[in-house]
Amino acid sequence: MTSCVHTAIDTYEGCLEDALGALASELPQLPKPMAHLMSPKQQRALLGDVLISNGVPLSNNALSLVDRVMEHEARATERPQPLTITPQDLGSGTVWQRHGATNLVVWKGDMLRLEVDAMVNAANEQRLGCFQPSHRCIDNILHRGAGPRLRESCRETLSQRPVGQRCVPCGGKPLVTFIANAAWALRLYTPWGSTNYPRHALMMQRAFDDKS
Repeated sequence: MTSCVHTAIDTYEGCLEDALGALASELPQLPKPMAHLMSPKQQRALLGDVLISNGVPLSNNALSLVDRVMEHEARATERPQPLTITPQDLGSGTVWQRHGATNLVVWKGDMLRLEVDAMVNAANEQRLGCFQPSHRCIDNILHRGAGPRLRESCRETLSQRPVGQRCVPCGGKPLVTFIANAAWALRLYTPWGSTNYPRHALMMQRAFDDKS
């Protein structure tokens, strides 16, 4: 296996093939990718599915090879102008509410354009991701776009967090460099279902207060 390095002949297709080959060699449960029979779009979709479904740590070599794919995409994609949390940027359809010292904003749009400190997404108890590539959830958008270092960041933070802490900050470079205008994704373990609403409401409040 050759490493994908940044040279004049470095190509996006070559980096995709190297990344998929490295992942297939480290994850025996994955079928060996037949890259020569797949288009770059199909290869990228497969890479995203693998990044979402894989739950084991990857070698530095595999992480670096996937980084190269992400770097190619970042260079090739022209990001739109970031949006600040202001009436001027978010437009007339935005709902603004004030609760004490807190401003709440309800807005519909591409969250990756928002210039914010962090994005918050609901997470399961593991807080490492959804692991289901077919789910159309925010968690999968983040992992598919940011690459495997986002999960590694979550794994490292989880190993250091105080017992009982529900909110886990993950991200840093993967989010800023590759997909978003936010430095961090906050993985918030939240209740689900509606069988015990008062208890769930209290759990949600404690999760945001980070006291549970």
